[in-house]
Amino acid sequence: MALPGGTPTKETKSMKNRKLNLIVAALAASGSIAFAGHGGGAGAAARGGHHLPPQRGIPAEVLAQFDADGDGVLSDEEKAAWKAAEAAARAEFIAKYDADGDGVLNAEERAAAKADQEAARIAALTEKFNALDTDASGGLSAEEYAAGAAADEDAEKVAARFARLDADSGGSVTLEEFTAAKANCAPRVPKGGSSSGGTAAAAKVRR
Repeated sequence: MALPGGTPTKETKSMKNRKLNLIVAALAASGSIAFAGHGGGAGAAARGGHHLPPQRGIPAEVLAQFDADGDGVLSDEEKAAWKAAEAAARAEFIAKYDADGDGVLNAEERAAAKADQEAARIAALTEKFNALDTDASGGLSAEEYAAGAAADEDAEKVAARFARLDADSGGSVTLEEFTAAKANCAPRVPKGGSSSGGTAAAAKVRR
């Protein structure tokens, strides 16, 4: 549904975002794309040392993976490659967790998939945290955190992000704060149905 003049409503935008999340989740789970960690470069496609803004409606991680010519836009051929990888990734993802082999993921199988995703998320962020914690103090100072940001990232934005992570305003970011801040960014478990590009899911998910 759109507002007068063709402006999408919040509901329409939310539905599109949820569909894109499902695509990215399946691709990430299959290893078809990789995500940036905290800080530097998240949300931008890097080409030739420059950060390009994401193409409208295309997740930055997908653009970075499938923009073969590096022009910052997915051509028809590049979109076709994305959709093919999406379909294969979704099928692989569902097959991995379809314990009873019935072609659908029930609640228990979805829970197992989510648990694996969460464990992988925590492991990746813990590795990132330990790399930034150069003095092995168990907490990241503002300087240590800033060292992990992209060289061209605005220092004020980096400082603001650090302040948000420092939930207790203690002047340093603990591992718990570091991982908790990204809790809502974990890829969602695909639930079947059609993607935003019209590719049918490999299987439906039993609700």
